[in-house]
Amino acid sequence: MFHSLWATCIPRVRLLLPILLLMLTISLGPANGQGGVGSTRGLPDTLSGIHTIEGRVLLPSGRPAEQGVLVRLSSSVLISRSASTDTDGVFMFNALPRGEYRVTVEGGSEYAPVSQSITIYGTTEGTPSGRVGQKLMIDVVLQPKGAAALDEQRFAGIPTPAVDNYRKGMQFAQVGDNKKASESLKSAVAIHPKFEAALVELGTQYLKLNDAAKAAEVLKQATELAPKNFTARLRYGIALLNEKKLTDAETELRDALKINAASPRSSYVSGSHAAESQPRRKD
Repeated sequence: MFHSLWATCIPRVRLLLPILLLMLTISLGPANGQGGVGSTRGLPDTLSGIHTIEGRVLLPSGRPAEQGVLVRLSSSVLISRSASTDTDGVFMFNALPRGEYRVTVEGGSEYAPVSQSITIYGTTEGTPSGRVGQKLMIDVVLQPKGAAALDEQRFAGIPTPAVDNYRKGMQFAQVGDNKKASESLKSAVAIHPKFEAALVELGTQYLKLNDAAKAAEVLKQATELAPKNFTARLRYGIALLNEKKLTDAETELRDALKINAASPRSSYVSGSHAAESQPRRKD
C-alpha cells in the first residue's frame, strides 16, 4: 500500500517542483533590493556612500572666495579627497559613507587654513539612525594668518569640538545668521562651560535676537568667569537695561567704565541711564 501511495505522489511532486522553485526565487528576490529598483532607502551605506557635503568659502568681508581655492576632506572611513571652489566659492564632496569628517580650506599666502568638523550619521546595519542620503551644508570663513595664530594661543586648553563650534558660530555671525550662530555657540558652551569667548559671543547673539533675558543669563556667567572682561560687563549692562533693570544695569555699566574708561559707549549708556533715573523737575 505504501509503495502504491509513493508511486502516486512522485509524479505530482515532479509537476509542482518548478512552481515551488519559482515561488522561492520570487520570495528571495526583494531581500537584496528593498525599496525597488535603484532604491537605497533602508539599506546600509556602501563604501562609496550616498551622502553629500556642500560648502561655501567666504572672505572675512562675507564675499565669496575666488575660484580655485583648495579644499581637502579627511576621514577614517575613506581616502582623503580634494576639491576646488567654483566662481561662487562653492565646493562639493559627494558619494560619501557615514562617518566623521574634517573639511580643511587652504587659505593660500594671505589666509590661514581653516578646518571644520562634520558628522554624517546615515544608516547602521540596515536600520536608519539618521536621514538617509543627507546633504549637509556648511560655510567656512577665511581668516588672516595673524588672526589664526592669535586664536591658537587664545584657545589653548579648550577642547577641539568646543573651538570648532565656536568658530562655526562666529562664521554664522559674520554673515548675519544670528539664530544659527547662537545654536553653534550654545553647543560650544555645552562642551566647555567655562569658554569665556563663547559665552560673551552667545550673549551678544541673544541681544541681536532681542532675547534680553537669555543674554543677561549668559553674560552674567561670563562676568563671573572673567570680572575684568570689559565687553562681557558692558553687554551684560546693556542686557539688564533692555530688561528694564535700571539699577543693576547702571552698576554693571559703571564697572565696565572703570575697566575701560576710554570707552565712549559705556560712558554714553551709563550717562543716559543716569539722566533717565533723575527725577524730572516740575515747572
